[in-house]
Amino acid sequence: MHTECLLLLCLGLCLGYEEEKKPDTDSAFFPVTLPKPLLRAWPSSVAESRSNVTLTCRSPFRNSTFCLGKLNSTELEQRLSPVGKDAELLLTDLQPEDAGQYFCAYKTADSQGWSKREHVHLVVTGSLPKPSLSYTLRLEDHRLTLQCLIPYNGTEYLAVALLKAGLQAPLQVMKIRKDHPGIMYWSVMIQQSGNYSCVYYQWDFPYLASFPSNFLKYTLRDEGGYERPETTERPETLQREIENEALDTPSSKPGSTRLIFVTVFTCISIVLLFLFIFLIYRCTQHNSAPGESTERASCAEVPDEEAPESADLGSDLEPR
Repeated sequence: MHTECLLLLCLGLCLGYEEEKKPDTDSAFFPVTLPKPLLRAWPSSVAESRSNVTLTCRSPFRNSTFCLGKLNSTELEQRLSPVGKDAELLLTDLQPEDAGQYFCAYKTADSQGWSKREHVHLVVTGSLPKPSLSYTLRLEDHRLTLQCLIPYNGTEYLAVALLKAGLQAPLQVMKIRKDHPGIMYWSVMIQQSGNYSCVYYQWDFPYLASFPSNFLKYTLRDEGGYERPETTERPETLQREIENEALDTPSSKPGSTRLIFVTVFTCISIVLLFLFIFLIYRCTQHNSAPGESTERASCAEVPDEEAPESADLGSDLEPR
């Protein structure tokens, strides 16, 4: 009897030991999912054309291998060897085609695969007409209402972003449709002083973005009061607009010489055609004039020759 009890006890202990080993075996085949990395754009994710931006990806673990690049583009995808906890991708001389969704993922030596991707939307401004930013000050509830007016251009799938100088990412982003009225409202506390602006862009391909709006500067006084917001134009934006207008002139575009030649030739042809028609009309009028004078001369002579007949007829009509 005692022997059977000891055997049963040993069997139970062995089964319990095997059950304790199972979670370890399962965790080897089903590892814990890695947390997402941290992806940031410096100095900002909203950048002007021909500027530089650095994308920084950070992992919570040391000696991580990073995969950093642009969605749907193998040219900008880079796999970086372990260099600590950070990886950087430098984008220089930005152009509108550089805008879009960028991603970052990482893996460690102990992980079985890559982490989930973190994304950031890079906006390159300067392709669409700029909006205008105005404000309404509401002292009763200590708030400032910012109004971003978007010019209609037929662009679909727009996102409107409120920017604040010094921040790496937009303060607020709202997506709108084509049939939207074209004005966006944001409400900020009076205590949130700074330089505000807005920009709109396509959140789908080809990711075109407008020029940034005018700056709206709002400052709090040290004594607790406030200064009325002031709107100022961006010097760099004005310079870019002037350069773009110069680039848009016909003389600077490829094939513009041929276009000018065709336009001038068409105008000259039209003028010559009208001149030819006018000359034909004058010649026709000139040729018809002698015929009329000859007819008038012959008609004037006929009564003299037929005068006797008319006299005879007149005599026959006299009463007897």
